[in-house]
Amino acid sequence: MPGPSPRLWRLLAAAAFALMVLVGWRSWYSLLAVLVVIAVTADAFHTIGALMGSPAPLPTKLSASLISVVAWAAALAALWQLRRQRLQAGRILLLVAGTLFGFASAVSDARTLASS
Repeated sequence: MPGPSPRLWRLLAAAAFALMVLVGWRSWYSLLAVLVVIAVTADAFHTIGALMGSPAPLPTKLSASLISVVAWAAALAALWQLRRQRLQAGRILLLVAGTLFGFASAVSDARTLASS
């Protein structure tokens, strides 16, 4: 069975890029906020899809998604710190969020992506 058409995803990516360019001309914080919101949203959809597709019991599913939830919290806290002009705290939180996103999504999917 063929997978879904990538046209919709390409259209969404182009729209997100256009939005980032328009917002980025105003301030760096707005551009960063859009990028972080896109990353959190993408990871949320990834996590929800993985939870719905897993036959594991609910407690197991929830514990497996804990890294993603912590990454979402770190990303949103980073935006809050950057908005308050606390650049060092915001950058550290962004680094933590990015690392957690990497562990939650990319590392867990590496085996699947390598075999496809």
